[in-house]
Amino acid sequence: MKNWEIQILKKIKNKKIAMCHGVFDFVHPGHIYHFEQAKKISDFLVVSVTADKFVNKGPSRPFYSLNDRIKHLESLKFIDLVIPSNYETAVNNIRLVKPNFYVKDQEYEADSNKKDKNIYKEIREVKKFNGKIFFTRNKKYSSSRILNEKIYNEEFLKFIKKDSFFFQNYLDQCKKIKDKKILIIGETIFDEYIYVSPLNKSNKENLVANNVIKEDLFYGGALIISKIAAEFSKNVTLITGIQNNHFKKISNIKNFSIKNFIKSNFNNIKKTRYIDKNNLNKIFLKYQDTESSALYEYKKIENFIEKNLSKFDILIVSDFGHNLLNKKIINLIEKNKIYKSTNCQSNSFNLGFNLITKYKKLNNISIDLFEAKLATHIKEDNFNAILKTIRKRIKFDTIYITLGKYGAINYFNNKLIRIPSLFKDRALDTMGAGDIFHLISSLMSYKNNNTKDVLIIASIAAGLKVKTLGHSVEKYKSEIIQVLKTLSK
Repeated sequence: MKNWEIQILKKIKNKKIAMCHGVFDFVHPGHIYHFEQAKKISDFLVVSVTADKFVNKGPSRPFYSLNDRIKHLESLKFIDLVIPSNYETAVNNIRLVKPNFYVKDQEYEADSNKKDKNIYKEIREVKKFNGKIFFTRNKKYSSSRILNEKIYNEEFLKFIKKDSFFFQNYLDQCKKIKDKKILIIGETIFDEYIYVSPLNKSNKENLVANNVIKEDLFYGGALIISKIAAEFSKNVTLITGIQNNHFKKISNIKNFSIKNFIKSNFNNIKKTRYIDKNNLNKIFLKYQDTESSALYEYKKIENFIEKNLSKFDILIVSDFGHNLLNKKIINLIEKNKIYKSTNCQSNSFNLGFNLITKYKKLNNISIDLFEAKLATHIKEDNFNAILKTIRKRIKFDTIYITLGKYGAINYFNNKLIRIPSLFKDRALDTMGAGDIFHLISSLMSYKNNNTKDVLIIASIAAGLKVKTLGHSVEKYKSEIIQVLKTLSK
């Protein structure tokens, strides 16, 4: 037993204890009434506070750190002791404190008999020590609603409140695509992050020396998209190219298989970004092996598509312009009646040469504004002119154009919708955000005409990405649910 746990046991010995548990990110009058009622049924009130890494309420949460939240609660007269909870539930702290009363707000009462809910596990632990559950009844307040206004763009919050059923739409769509077979075609890219700290200018050359602090390597490109897609579908297949030593490391991902059509001398595509560790700004980008990446087994890819494409329900093309998708593959894709969604990326390797207009027939398109301008040769932010020009060159059902910090637009059934950006503050890392937006908008658009809700859900997914460095988000499907829950309050 840890020293702080021993001290707790000394403080609560021979006392009638009530225990509350929660995040308490923003303490409002509802919390005060809650603590007051808990203290009335006991002579010693313990409040357990969820540690930062277990706060599953979306990006930028908790708003206040664990230490700040504990400090605030310790100042309240009703509370005798505040303790951290370094677990997903309060079970361990309940086991330590053994409260006579475990006190929760009445909103948890409906879930108290559901075995998959944390409250059920916590009540079960309380009863092991002959404790009782006590539900307080107070006027309804919401920390999440208050903090939403501090974290999220005000215009975005107004947008989602107008005749939208985005939460239920998301749940329904997840059920719809769960058993669908998804084929993804695209290049795998390795994204390396090297964090450096500047030293001094070299005395012999006009250079600033940097000290390498740490290095991270992420699977990116079509591979990260496929891994996320496998959270939504039981059957995801990726056509790509990846060296065999890396292929073995990722071949056991659940719901996911790779068709690795490469020649023996294939080299991985790698992008190395050097990042100033002090402000997290990117200071240099290095490409590696972009030319040798053309060493794909095109005949095998073409044969696989010709024989198997009709067996899939959804096709997602992530075209990063590194020569995987040749004209014959594109023609085979376009001839098939499968639902197909495509992102065609312009980057510093292929700038001006990898345009969405090389595709002629698609269901769903997702590109950024710069890529749309390159494809149409329209410099101005004239969305109607851009969309009209793309419509002349490509037959499509719906198109999403991301606008970075200005949000995104959708065009469907001759109707243009614009969604504001999600966050008030600046993005931490935009790398890959457009790819995540493309994937989620593709999945959510499948046999779903509610493009406003698709915009909301895809924007949230991209928002989760820009709040993390590299590809650090572990479970997009469940994290989107957490944000949707928070926004629904």
